Amino acid sequence: MLANIRQYIFIVFLFLGAIAVLVYFSASDHLEDFEEYHASLARGATAHGKDVIELYLSNLRHAINVFARQHFRQIRALATEPYNQKRFTELELSLKHFFPDVHTFAIADSKGDVILEDKKGFIGKGCKQNIRLFALDSSKSESGLRMHFDMFDYHFDMMMPVLLKDGKPAIFFVTFRPDKLTRYLASAQPENHTMYIIKNDGSNQIELGVKGASIKPERDPVLSGKDMHRVRFRRHIKNTQWDIVDLIDTGMWQSEFRQVLMQSLIVFTLFVGGGFASLFKIASIENERKDTRQKLIEHEQELERTVHERTQALMKANERLEHLSLSDGLTGIANRRHFDAILNREIGRANRENKPLSLLLFDIDFFKNYNDCEGHLAGDDCLRKIAKAVDAEFKRGGDLTARYGGEEFAIILPGSDATEMQRQAERVREIIWNLNIPHPSSTVSDRVTVSVGGATLRRDQYKTANDLIDEADEALYQAKSGGRNKYRVYGG
Repeated sequence: MLANIRQYIFIVFLFLGAIAVLVYFSASDHLEDFEEYHASLARGATAHGKDVIELYLSNLRHAINVFARQHFRQIRALATEPYNQKRFTELELSLKHFFPDVHTFAIADSKGDVILEDKKGFIGKGCKQNIRLFALDSSKSESGLRMHFDMFDYHFDMMMPVLLKDGKPAIFFVTFRPDKLTRYLASAQPENHTMYIIKNDGSNQIELGVKGASIKPERDPVLSGKDMHRVRFRRHIKNTQWDIVDLIDTGMWQSEFRQVLMQSLIVFTLFVGGGFASLFKIASIENERKDTRQKLIEHEQELERTVHERTQALMKANERLEHLSLSDGLTGIANRRHFDAILNREIGRANRENKPLSLLLFDIDFFKNYNDCEGHLAGDDCLRKIAKAVDAEFKRGGDLTARYGGEEFAIILPGSDATEMQRQAERVREIIWNLNIPHPSSTVSDRVTVSVGGATLRRDQYKTANDLIDEADEALYQAKSGGRNKYRVYGG
């Protein structure tokens, strides 16, 4: 009898041990799935946040370059007269119109010493240190970007090199509020996770959270060892000093562990009470695992769709900015940058294919007198009318009409020899003459006229873009010296 009891007890303990092992592995599997699910959430969230922030910063850098090129005269003038409040206000209003999130701006010399800064004191020690660091960067990397957050004035700094009127290098410095970065971070953060942007210099200092920049009363601004243990994923944000990290909520982990422990005890109790209940619980856990995996798949697909949509939107914005960077802001035709690129391309093609290429430069006669007499608004309107009229007439494949600078324009004529170039030069003069724009201060005529200079690259020649421009410019000078309202060709 005693032997049977001992055997029964042995069988019971063996059965309970088997059940305990089964419950242990089931609970471990569940916790591994839980960890995998939230690690995948962190991986997708940091990838999404990284991509959106990188695209935003890339777009912002491009926009600042466009702005600086379009307003380089104002920047140069302010650097020369830093106490001219009117010019400062005009540039500040243009900057805020172009960038709603702009905070302030400054201009510094090539050594990093500030020439012009906001009189409100928004340019702090951190900003000036970043300017000096940028000045010491001999490579002047494409990003032109250095980031920081002050404890009392949250913003990040972006810089780019510019040239002053005397040819000396300088630095154009702009700061931005981090509102958009905060929104992008919040949109990527999953439930029960906390995402931060931190420095990647080993200090793990928090730069930005979903509620804004780090504030000491809210929490320690540096991630501790315990915090780093909670980090499920970390990615570097290109062209910055930042990493984006995702921390899992320890309370959620403890709650899940307690829940799994309680479930394990229930399963164990149910197994002791009956095998069917335990089998049902195992099936229930398996279903939960499948649901978790399905949710993970759906969440990752949603993240991919969001990244694709935002990427497409940013690409379209970049295309619009690229178009603006190639067009003259006043007349709408090609600007000097676009002209230089096309002329170099066409000269290379003409030299390779042994074909002629002609260039016309034309200048409005006595345009300064016109501005002084009629006013700058009328002068701008005159430039627009001339640009529109000439551009409308020269639409042959490969032709390009561009504003060369001030009141001077240029026309590139691929495939045109010297004879055809002279005909087109006279055609330009007649187009402006037929506009019949009154010019009471001209000593040549009672209407606006132009002087035209032309040069041709023959089939048997090899020239650079500067060679052709110099020849056309010399011919233009001869047309002006010869009485204006006429054309001259180089060598003719």
